[in-house]
Amino acid sequence: MPEKADTTDDAKHGVTSNEFGAIGTIDVEKLGFQTSINKATLYLKKGMNIDLLNVSLYVDDLLVIGSNDEAFSEFKLSMQKEFDMSDLGLMSYFLRIEINQKKAGIFISRQKYTLDVLRKFKLEFCKGVDSPLPLNLKLSKNDGEKRCDPFIYRSIVGSLLDSNTT
Repeated sequence: MPEKADTTDDAKHGVTSNEFGAIGTIDVEKLGFQTSINKATLYLKKGMNIDLLNVSLYVDDLLVIGSNDEAFSEFKLSMQKEFDMSDLGLMSYFLRIEINQKKAGIFISRQKYTLDVLRKFKLEFCKGVDSPLPLNLKLSKNDGEKRCDPFIYRSIVGSLLDSNTT
């Protein structure tokens, strides 16, 4: 059995909301799940015959992945009885990641997110370069250029970091 990362009541319950903003609590331990030691929003349930059911809870989105159709359907029905939920079918987009499920495999991409970031900062028509600055360029604090908005700069850097870490 994996060791729990946190044993507080908050870590044992996933909080979810419906489209009307009503909040409910999912008691994951009561349903036989264990909190992942690696991610507080990931819950795992392992069956006797090595079937696995994973539930990832993120704000008001619930992503369920399972290797056993019966366990998957049973969990889905129990959630629909307890909460006002919709089954959106096969996952195609989750947390800014595009998921394309085909017979050959599952393919993930951040293309839509990357294009959205480029559009947001009006960079979609910029050309890529191997080295954005000349080699051995001496940088100066007062080079005569207008200072950029630090909020926009931090936002661009944060978006680039996010696109490379997920």
